Amino acid sequence: MPRRPPSHSFKRHPKASVSAQRGVIHPPKAEVLGQKGLTRPSKASARALSTPQANFQRIYNIWLQSYSVNTRRAYACDLKALGEWQDMFAETELMELLSDMTAAEGNIFALEWQNELVSRKLSPATVNRMLAAFNAFLKLLRMNGWITWTVEIRKRHAKAYKDTKGCGVEEVEAAIQKAAREDGPKPARDEAVLRLLWGLGLRRSEVAKLEIKHLNFKSRKVLILGKGRHEAEALDLTEKMVDALHRWIGHRGNAPGALFCNFSRADAPKRITAQGINRITHRYGLGHAHRVRHASITHALNKTNGDVRTVMRFSRHKDLNTLMIYDDNRRDGAKKISEALEEGI
Repeated sequence: MPRRPPSHSFKRHPKASVSAQRGVIHPPKAEVLGQKGLTRPSKASARALSTPQANFQRIYNIWLQSYSVNTRRAYACDLKALGEWQDMFAETELMELLSDMTAAEGNIFALEWQNELVSRKLSPATVNRMLAAFNAFLKLLRMNGWITWTVEIRKRHAKAYKDTKGCGVEEVEAAIQKAAREDGPKPARDEAVLRLLWGLGLRRSEVAKLEIKHLNFKSRKVLILGKGRHEAEALDLTEKMVDALHRWIGHRGNAPGALFCNFSRADAPKRITAQGINRITHRYGLGHAHRVRHASITHALNKTNGDVRTVMRFSRHKDLNTLMIYDDNRRDGAKKISEALEEGI
């Protein structure tokens, strides 16, 4: 579909009244009633919303801030890719393009974007994520009156959790023991990180977000802000985890701030990133950090004889069906059936 030139004007609601008490943006009633001058923003609001583009940019930034850091980053990148596909380099241009479309044109545009993503040989999961960002953007436009239509496109079939077995238990044990045997702050940090990844089944981002204040050695608890959650939950620390954390804090000190830091020679120590956690697991031969979580959950299912509800409290999955995938992969029923069918042939 050829690019439609931006209109540089809104067909709907060129201004918006802002509720200072609730932070909610409402379409002006004056235009809906066919009257003018019914709403009168304050001088400060008038300056902030002096142009439709400035108004939209402000709303767009507020919308992005409502998501988690990871989702925010992914949506911003996905929408940037969508804009670049249309030779647009600002969110306001993309909004103006979409606001000029009818429902039919919008759905054709969405299908062409999906086809473009597929032609780039992206995985189905990546295509679905980028379409989700587009749908979220359309919802933002609908909420604020710039469009009224929705798109009806099916997700690409994506197989989630292809390999949930992760690395071997012996590999994890060897990595932890190796870090425990070595002296110095770096091995001490690595041992603490590996024990939390394995013993609590944490995600790498959850480990990276930890701060000193999240630890309570008296009650042997650590506060974890889980994926997609807004409240932290307290998890129990084992004696070996406590010992490893004490060893690391002996090097780090008790100053407030990030629990784990990097060891960059160029800069002062900074909070370790999720990618930094990955580098630790790769250095010990475990591959991606999430493979340690996969291995931990699979081993927990083995230890509990497949008690998925008990392990769900450990893994902190929101959906039991996700954990059932782990259990099915662990049992490998298809392989057992194939072997049984070949007996005596």
